[in-house]
Amino acid sequence: MSAGLLGALMWLGWFAMITGLSPTIARNFRQARARPRTAVSWTVLAVALAFTLAWLWLILRGERSVFRSVTFWAAGITLLWGLAMTLLLSWIDYGKSYRTVAQALKKTFPRTPAASRAVASAKPSAPYSTITPRSSRNVSSATRRDAALCS
Repeated sequence: MSAGLLGALMWLGWFAMITGLSPTIARNFRQARARPRTAVSWTVLAVALAFTLAWLWLILRGERSVFRSVTFWAAGITLLWGLAMTLLLSWIDYGKSYRTVAQALKKTFPRTPAASRAVASAKPSAPYSTITPRSSRNVSSATRRDAALCS
C-alpha cells in the first residue's frame, strides 16, 4: 500500500515536471532542486512503465502463500528504486552535481598554460619527512613501530 502511494507520487511529480500541468506540484519539485533537464527519454519511460506494470501484476495476481507479505514488500522496494532511478534520476543528479564547484574552480585557477604549470609544480610547504611522531609514552607499540618505519 505504501509503495503504491509513493510510486504514484513519483509518477505524479515526474509528470508535473515534464508537462507543467500541475504548477503547484512542479513548483514544489523545483523548489527542492533547481530546474533539471526535463526532456522525455522514451527508454526511461518504457523501463519505468515496465517496473510499474510488473509491480501491479504481482500485486493483483499474487497467490496466497506464507511469503506473500515479504514478496509484496520486496516488490514495492524494487518499484520505488526502479522509479527513482528512471523517472527522478536526472532531478537527483542535478541536485548532487559538482557543476557550481567546477565553475568556481575554473574562475579561480589561472587560464594560461605557463601559470597552470607553475601551480602544478609548486612544492608542498611541509614535506612528510619533517612531521614528527607523537611522544612514545601515549602511543601504542604498533604505532611506534609504524612511526619508526616512516622515519
